Amino acid sequence: MNLRLPSTLALLLLAASAGAAPLSFEAPEEPFVLDEEQALTNELWLVAPAADIRGAVQDDLFAVGGTLLVAGAMGRDVWALGNEVDLTGRAAGHARLLGRALDIRGSVAGNLIGLGGSVGLAADSEVGGDAVLVGEDVTVEGRIGGRAQIYAQRATLSGRFGGTVRLYANDIVVHPGTEIRGDLEYTSSRDLILDERVALTGQLIRKEAAAPALRSTPASWSEALSIQLLLFSAALLVALPFLAVFPGYAGRAVRLLRQSGWKCALAGVAAFALFPMAALILPLTIVGIPLAVVLLLLFILLLYASKFILALAVGGWLLRRRGALSFGRAISTLAVGLALLYGLVNVPGMGLAIGLIILWLGLGSLVLAALAPPSDGAAEPPPLPEPAGGPPPVPPFPGSKQP
Repeated sequence: MNLRLPSTLALLLLAASAGAAPLSFEAPEEPFVLDEEQALTNELWLVAPAADIRGAVQDDLFAVGGTLLVAGAMGRDVWALGNEVDLTGRAAGHARLLGRALDIRGSVAGNLIGLGGSVGLAADSEVGGDAVLVGEDVTVEGRIGGRAQIYAQRATLSGRFGGTVRLYANDIVVHPGTEIRGDLEYTSSRDLILDERVALTGQLIRKEAAAPALRSTPASWSEALSIQLLLFSAALLVALPFLAVFPGYAGRAVRLLRQSGWKCALAGVAAFALFPMAALILPLTIVGIPLAVVLLLLFILLLYASKFILALAVGGWLLRRRGALSFGRAISTLAVGLALLYGLVNVPGMGLAIGLIILWLGLGSLVLAALAPPSDGAAEPPPLPEPAGGPPPVPPFPGSKQP
């Protein structure tokens, strides 16, 4: 049974219901510590320079920081984005981890997605469901109960796999004692010869890498879904610090988009053309090179953040959410909107056009929100406006300043 579609639907349902559940939001300037004796019954949303979580979190954990250690018992899903992410505890749900270095020495009851420079599953690690691992170096010494997809420059296997393993790597090493209860499919520039002590239930299959421009058959729905799930997870995790740090800015941009869609689209088209042009012209001046680099980086950041603004507007329309939103409800609204946008950009024959419209609308709203000074009414979050005669506002994003 393919678990990717059910896991994706479950993720969206959890995100949509997150706003109704109580949560704890923490954004300390010092490293966050949750001792072994401590336990949190709510969701934990954390933005910190570092975190040492040894206690229990009985609901979902969303963490963004430099060095993240998750050593306690997590009652549901774990989302973590950091420079170094160590999962040595237990996750009762799924785990979505992104970072420069990922070290998994604990257990994940559901599925695992790991995206990083180096990804390692130690000998005592265990994943109950499927796993998608992407990195420069990927090492699996533990147990993966379901199927595994590994995309890496160098992949090393010495663990146990309950299903088919698909490898996309240049250098592949499969140590003696590795158990694979399924096929081992690999794509590499080198032939893979297995030691006789490797327990392979299925077949060893080599698949040639087809050039993208010459590929005659589209990717299977499972491959496409895996890629989109990775992109969706990355976008949602990047949105956490963006909404936490710039709640008022995001709110003004969404209001402008809802009130003046055409104006935002025209501003987006203009900015889409002028930013690269300015980045090319500025290096010709004496002091223009540093400014051109900064401008180009700002342009890239705005392009990536543009989807957040449109997703908030679309998600709010779908969920019929009005007035000020708490941080949790804003993220759940964003998750629903992002899921729809990622689906639309994959419509055959229309994906490019839809993608450009998303960029122009979101980019234009961000530019206009930055140029227009906030008024007294617009200085406060939420990302969604309060209609005339609508319900009273709920508390705005955590971290926002009151007048």
